[in-house]
Amino acid sequence: MRGRRDGEVGSSYVGVPDKPGLHVLHLVPTAGWWLGTWANDGVGQRIAIDICTPPVHIDGEWLFDDLELDLYRRGSRLGVFDEDEFDDGCAAGHICPDEAQACRVAASELHDRLRDGDALFDSVGWDLLQTAIGLSLAPLAIEPNEA
Repeated sequence: MRGRRDGEVGSSYVGVPDKPGLHVLHLVPTAGWWLGTWANDGVGQRIAIDICTPPVHIDGEWLFDDLELDLYRRGSRLGVFDEDEFDDGCAAGHICPDEAQACRVAASELHDRLRDGDALFDSVGWDLLQTAIGLSLAPLAIEPNEA
């Protein structure tokens, strides 16, 4: 996964800064204001959800704007990260009022789904991650000229 911030493009190891990173599953719902990541980082299973503009697939890349709110679940612990960055983005006009409202609605609905039990988050995502690991796919490599 690559991201762009302040004109710089970088790679993400999904919370682990050292190579080779982690096995992860990304779910990119094209009709939602979010994308999800399932990973087992050695401490345990975790789900991270980025609230973002609805992702679009253009020329082989998924594109979206990260709108700062991030949800997570690790075991029974739930939380939201970066509310201050979201508030700052709204105040600075980087996140327009319509986007802000869509973010809040998505974050609330997803928090409830994570808390209340939802097959996607409780079993489907984990099963798909295990299936993908079992495929023994080669890691995705980003060439230095792409970063």
